[in-house]
Amino acid sequence: MNRFAAQLDIIYDFFASPFQAMESVRGNRPVLLGLMAYLASGMTWIIVQAFPGTFNAEILSWIPWPMLLAMGGVVAVIVGICLTGILHITAELFGGNGSALGLYVLLGLSELVWVFYLPILFLANFLFGYTGVFHFAALLVLGTISLSLKARSIRDNYGFTSRRAWTVLFLPYTIAVLLGAGFLAYLIGSAVVTALKLI
Repeated sequence: MNRFAAQLDIIYDFFASPFQAMESVRGNRPVLLGLMAYLASGMTWIIVQAFPGTFNAEILSWIPWPMLLAMGGVVAVIVGICLTGILHITAELFGGNGSALGLYVLLGLSELVWVFYLPILFLANFLFGYTGVFHFAALLVLGTISLSLKARSIRDNYGFTSRRAWTVLFLPYTIAVLLGAGFLAYLIGSAVVTALKLI
């Protein structure tokens, strides 16, 4: 029971007293807490995707709920591990000195805001009927909060300034987008060259 209360204290401190949460994570490295946070956010995400009226609802309705929830949780955990690894390497390249396990826990806690996604949609559906506007607004607001918490987690874990933390957060995404755009341009270019040769 004391251990459970300690985990709840870390969650509360993460939102209310970030410095205290950082000290707790450094001291205890509660990896299980980070794992549970990722599972909760992933399960919430998959339920939202199966919400009546959403784009994926018809497709996901064929998958049994236990399998759907397990899939959402496992995908979230895997994405969390990959994101932590990429951001940790990026932070070290920027001269940061911090714990990858600590970052994993903090990033997991930053995902907990998505747990509010489902209640917001239920409330909007109950009051106004399903509308994509509330879906998009909730996505935008919670996404912004989650990104801000991720940047703060990087800043606190590695002792960065806020500007450097945001740079570390967005650099991998920027590189991925540029590589994707380059690959797409290559495919289009190859198709055009092939088409010209056939003329």
